[in-house]
Amino acid sequence: MGSSGTMLRTHDGGATWALQPSGMMRDLHAISFQGPRIGTVVGQSGTILRTTDGGATWTPLSDAGSDHLYGLAFLDANTGVAVGRQGCRFCSSGVVYRSTDAGATWTLAHSDPTTGLWAVSFADANDGTAVGDPEFYLRTTDGGITWTRQSIVAGSLGVSFVDASKGMAVGRSGVIFGTTDGGASWTLRSRGTVFGGLGGVSFVDAKIGTAVGGECTSIVSCRGLILHTSDGGATWGTQSEVTGAGLSAVSFVDNNIGTAVGDYGVILHTTDGGATWVVQASRTSNELWSVSLVDANTGIAVGRSGTIVRTVDGGAIWTPLSSGTDMNLFAVSFVDSQTGTVVGSGGTILRTLDGGATWTAQSSGIGNNLWGVSFVDADTGVAVGTYGTILSTTDGGATWTIQSSGTDNHLIGVSLTNASVGAVVGDFGTILWTTDGGTNWTRQSSGTDTGLRSVSVVDAIVGTAVGSWGAILRTNTGGE
Repeated sequence: MGSSGTMLRTHDGGATWALQPSGMMRDLHAISFQGPRIGTVVGQSGTILRTTDGGATWTPLSDAGSDHLYGLAFLDANTGVAVGRQGCRFCSSGVVYRSTDAGATWTLAHSDPTTGLWAVSFADANDGTAVGDPEFYLRTTDGGITWTRQSIVAGSLGVSFVDASKGMAVGRSGVIFGTTDGGASWTLRSRGTVFGGLGGVSFVDAKIGTAVGGECTSIVSCRGLILHTSDGGATWGTQSEVTGAGLSAVSFVDNNIGTAVGDYGVILHTTDGGATWVVQASRTSNELWSVSLVDANTGIAVGRSGTIVRTVDGGAIWTPLSSGTDMNLFAVSFVDSQTGTVVGSGGTILRTLDGGATWTAQSSGIGNNLWGVSFVDADTGVAVGTYGTILSTTDGGATWTIQSSGTDNHLIGVSLTNASVGAVVGDFGTILWTTDGGTNWTRQSSGTDTGLRSVSVVDAIVGTAVGSWGAILRTNTGGE
């Protein structure tokens, strides 16, 4: 099963597969059979399909309304649980539905106000776990009737329990966690060399660019990576490694001067195009998720719990600034040494006109997390976020207008090259391109379902996107 109602069936143990009509054009996300004939499929916009003839025909049900369902598990022949998120455009609540009649009918059993849920697994008729994006998961010990929230190290996309105690959760960038106490605690498990993904990219022209990210080779060995290209991305070489911390973002102002930021407040700076990188004191231990350099001297970095640090001397000193919020700040964009915008969790937008000395909250009109922001001048900018959110402004953020993205996928990165041309990237290989200032966003074929985290567009046709598993995508044709 997959996008646009795609459903495949095999009768020879998977040696061959044949398309099977589902009667749906919506995306299908999870399937479970309760024996050879009775099965259930869940998917986009409340889709629940049920078969009683082994999948020859499927009957649509409507018990989930417009909620998007991503995970499905049956405890026994009759009792099933489906998880997902609310279907309204700017909702972030996770939902859990439950059936006690082999999927014939479904009722809402639980909702969580924080974020959507991606997967669910049961070890037996009572003990189950549902996982989602932030640092938590839901646990039930009564067959899904009630659910309690517990903490995990990082957001997860899949989970499986073999009994009431032992389970594994997998997540973005190849992380794998294991538990032996029913989820009371989780431990990072090694599975050999896993590329942790690339989270930031910055091109200064069509040829010269830098990408940063992280890689783990064992449970205790993690490092940040800096990659560099001088031939438009045809080849990439490793410039530097940072022991014990991944890197989230990078910003260059010219061919020589750049800054990268990441875990534990790490800041690296180069003045020779990345040939050498010097660690600078950030005066924070919080994760830094975005950085914007204005010139050789001035830069701003933002991160966890409202963290903002600024330098005016090329990073010799980074000074913590008061943001006025404890919300996580995910992205920053400065157009000159005085004028900048920061976005973050819960629809947070902050604006400064004095180089970050003071920040004013702007109304985004939404409660969704905003993951990326890009301004081309003091007035014109775009912010992107969860569930396909795109906001635009032409008055410096005094007002923000919702734009149609045409997708419900999380949008993580945005890059504008001028007031008309820009690109947005996000989950499941999503790439959107505009040539009219965001009035229309066209979805382009990326050729991957890997999550994309950052994009850098240098002109009307040249752009580079990076993401999970070390993915690097390049266009020299405006994405066409």
